[in-house]
Amino acid sequence: MDPKIKFLIRLIVAIPFGVLMMRFFYPKANLVFGIILAGFLLIMAYMMDYLGKKKKPDR
Repeated sequence: MDPKIKFLIRLIVAIPFGVLMMRFFYPKANLVFGIILAGFLLIMAYMMDYLGKKKKPDR
C-alpha cells in the first residue's frame, strides 16, 4: 500500500479515537489534548508497524 494512503487512513482513524478516548476518560479536558492523544496514537501505530516488520524472519 502506498505510504501516503496508509498515513491518511491512520490519521483519519486516530483523530476520532483520540478525541473519543480523551472525552471518555477526561470529559473536562480541552479538544487540543484529544488531538495530541491522536498524534500519540499515530506515532504508536508506526512504531508497532516497525516492530512487527522487524521481527519477521527473512525467507
